[in-house]
Amino acid sequence: MADDVATWFQLSKASGTPLVHTGKPGAKLHIEACPHLSTTSALLAATPESAAGRALCESCRPELEQRGRTYYDTLERGMEALPVPVQNRALVRDFIADNDIRHGLVWIPASRQYVALGGPDQLTTYINKYSIWHDYKVTELPGYTRGSGGGPTGSESRESAPCPTCFMQLPATGVCDTCG
Repeated sequence: MADDVATWFQLSKASGTPLVHTGKPGAKLHIEACPHLSTTSALLAATPESAAGRALCESCRPELEQRGRTYYDTLERGMEALPVPVQNRALVRDFIADNDIRHGLVWIPASRQYVALGGPDQLTTYINKYSIWHDYKVTELPGYTRGSGGGPTGSESRESAPCPTCFMQLPATGVCDTCG
């Protein structure tokens, strides 16, 4: 795949997966459901102008290229495959109906972190086991716990500070390998 902004936006439109960034200088471009982004990150819709000079997150590249996706003919089958807890499925269905979310495609990416609803020219909605990402907002479902961006929870100490964008442990350079 070419590493140019025009190609990324073409793939973004074709896959129904919008590009976002945090607005911080040098921050990478991501898809909304990228595990490197936290629920506390303020996301901005990327435009060709705002994307200029930004790199694309390597975790998001396969998703834009639609590699490793498993497609489902219904939302219900996608939720079963993830699996979304049974007690949250009715809440997801209600959210989809209440927000009049229409979708042409249902898929789970290779990372198996969420069920996505979307398609070309449609805003993508991401459903994971305990939250829904839609229209740049997170709706928490029962069982949701705020984390630091992944990994085990507990009182383990960190050797260095976390990245303020994706909360991954910063290397000794102090510059995040993921976000730049």
